[in-house]
Order: sequence, then structure tokens, then C-alpha cells
Amino acid sequence: MNKVIVTMCAGAVLLGGCNRDAAPEKPKVPNSASCVQGFSPENLKTQEFAFDGVVAAVEADEIEFKVNTWFKGPSTDSMTVKAPIPLEAGSVTSTDFPSINKGDRYLVSGEGGFAHPCGFTKVYTADEASIWQSAFE
Repeated sequence: MNKVIVTMCAGAVLLGGCNRDAAPEKPKVPNSASCVQGFSPENLKTQEFAFDGVVAAVEADEIEFKVNTWFKGPSTDSMTVKAPIPLEAGSVTSTDFPSINKGDRYLVSGEGGFAHPCGFTKVYTADEASIWQSAFE
């Protein structure tokens, strides 16, 4: 329940609302105002899941991915995650989260069913995928 509240609060901060003093402990879903944890291969290893995937669908507050490669996680063919910010018109945008569009390829990591921003979810490049692969070897 705390993760849902924090995520809703993170989205509200983007829109200028939400009392940050009321948020429970240190949020695991960072917002664009400040990232709790910056991206690094070491920090990537602490995520519950990490994969390379293509967006199959975007609706409500969820993004469904067809997974190409699992770096860490359940090794299923697909994964549906919640965005850390509100979804609008079938895509997600934020200064700390890439624009998410159906058919595009991403490197995605997070925990508790949420894709994390702040470099933990990013547009796929072969160079970046190599960094992610190395982090889990």
C-alpha cells in the first residue's frame, strides 16, 4: 500500500501538489524533483527486476512489455509494470523517465511492479544494454 501512495504522490509532485512531509519513509519510487538513488551499475543490481523489452501496450497506469532479455527477474515472455507518473494519451513522459511509446524498445528496471525513473528505465541502446548485462554477471 505504501508504494501505491508514494507513486501517486510522485505523480502529484510533477503537477505541483502533494505534501512531501506526509510521505512514508524514503520513497523507493523517485520523482522528478529529486532521485532517491541515482543510476549506476551497482544500484541497478539492487532492483527487483531488470529487462530489455518492447512496449506491447500502454493503458491506464500500466505498460506491458514483450521481454527480449531478462537481466534479473521472473524470466517470463512479458511483464506489465506501473509507470512512476500518470500516463497520458498512451505515452509517458517525464524529465526522469523516458517517453514511452508502443513498439519502442527500452531497458526497464524497478521493484514492486513499478518501473523506476532516474536512469533505471531508459531507451534501449546496445552500449547501454552491455552495461546492464555486465552489472548482472
